[in-house]
Parts: sequence; structure tokens; C-alpha cells
Amino acid sequence: MTNEPIGWTVTWDLKDREAFKALAKETAQAVEKAEPETVLYEWCVSEDGAKVTLLEWFSGLTGAKAHLNGIAVSKYLPKLNGLGNLTAIHVYGNVDQELRGMLVGLKPAGIHKEFCGFNRLAVPATPGLSR
Repeated sequence: MTNEPIGWTVTWDLKDREAFKALAKETAQAVEKAEPETVLYEWCVSEDGAKVTLLEWFSGLTGAKAHLNGIAVSKYLPKLNGLGNLTAIHVYGNVDQELRGMLVGLKPAGIHKEFCGFNRLAVPATPGLSR
């Protein structure tokens, strides 16, 4: 179970769009440098620019736990929450009790266990590729 991908989406209604987007870019750069087990970290904005959703995927439980103990949550999440209203967190994957306990303070809207399907996203990283 520890090597199965775990992910979540986090959605905000924006108060200050431009400041939020700038901070999101800074956060993404910090996570990319500090968290090798974070395999997907992408920010998406709604067509009307009023909402932002962050897609986060980790190589497994260890990466997800490291993220919750890392710079994104400790330093950047409080600042992001000052620039937008966090409206939902949805967690995807087979979560153990320890991770479930770590997520409690974030008040996820739902934890969704995988029951079937496949994942073709596990492709080798391209060295030096960054957005």
C-alpha cells in the first residue's frame, strides 16, 4: 500500500487573484525543489478567474506525509488562505490511519478510495523539465 499514489485537490475562491497567482508560482517552485516524492503539482484557474484548484499527487504515503510536514503547508498554505477562501479538499487513494489523522486539521470534504481503474501517468521524469 505504501507505494500506491496518493493525491488530492484543493480549491479556493479567490479574493486577490494576482497576488494569489504569484504566491502559487512561488509555492510550486519551493515544492519542486524540496519534495522529490511530489510527482504532480499543478495549479488550474477557472475560466472566469474566480476559482483556483491545485492538483497534488505523491508517489506514495511517504511523499504525502512529507508534503503535509513540509514548506507548502507550514509556510505557504496560511498565506494562500489569506488571499483566497479554501472551499474544498478531496483526497484520492488508499489512506492509512496516520495520514488520515494528519489530514483532519485540513478538514477534507471527502476521502475517496480507489476501487478500480488504471494509471498511465507513472512515466519517467525528463531531467531539467520544468514549467
